[in-house]
Amino acid sequence: MMNAQLTVDDFDSYTPGTFDTQWTSGEWVGWYNAPSSVAISDAYANSGSNSMEIEQDDDIVALLGILDAGVATISFMQYLPTGNGGYFNLQNNYTDTQGAWAMEVYFSDEVVPTGRLLAGGADETFTIIHDTWVENRIEADFNSMIASYYYNDVLVYSWALNTIPDGSAGPNQLNAINFYGACFDIGGGCAALAYYDDVSVEYNPVNIEQPIGFVDALSIFPNPTSGQFTFDITLAETKNVAVEIYNAQGQHITTERIGNTQGGEFTMDLSAVSSGLYFAKFLIGEQVLTQQIMIQR
Repeated sequence: MMNAQLTVDDFDSYTPGTFDTQWTSGEWVGWYNAPSSVAISDAYANSGSNSMEIEQDDDIVALLGILDAGVATISFMQYLPTGNGGYFNLQNNYTDTQGAWAMEVYFSDEVVPTGRLLAGGADETFTIIHDTWVENRIEADFNSMIASYYYNDVLVYSWALNTIPDGSAGPNQLNAINFYGACFDIGGGCAALAYYDDVSVEYNPVNIEQPIGFVDALSIFPNPTSGQFTFDITLAETKNVAVEIYNAQGQHITTERIGNTQGGEFTMDLSAVSSGLYFAKFLIGEQVLTQQIMIQR
């Protein structure tokens, strides 16, 4: 297994105070190489005694190297004190002179505790938690080109990895996390203050060629579709097949039970659902394959 540039940081090897003079070069940097104003704090910690404190307009980048194959899981713990909010984004092609946003997440204060995710053309809100440590996790699967964001171990949304927040096409990669001192102000003013701990990047760049196992071939067409689509599947041997459809929030939409088959063309109709990104989970004996379907009208 290969690793990204920054693989893990619990901030306990640093002394409370200015972070800029302590970080490891190549792992952390101020935005565009400017001072980050970020501090190491011992006020709160998820593990050990320290965490990273992000106040209003603090601006720091965690450098991940190029993540563009296999599977990457990016996670960190976040603590939002009462009265405060926060913000972070993923970058797909950050450089010293240019930012390139892949997704953004805003957090409000506790008056109306709301998170806001901008990714893949979607604008999703979710309930957030203050005064406790909460995991934020992004799972990026470059085999299926699907990214998923989880807050407190609950799926918020999944989207096409090769898009930027407004849904336009973007690079097939990720390379940085940007922690910035901002707050999702939904009325009444909002101050930015957030603590981060236990940043982790797990990266296995091995691509899995699909189909695999019992599946010799699997294709979906047309894709994008206005609703009706066909999947063509060829199996090495007869297996019991079912297809489950989920929306980008992970909610189950419908199931089509094909039964025992060694393959063929099968049609499904999603004309009743809204436009957007959906996922077809193929249950083939004990094997599971997931493909994305875009509904466009």
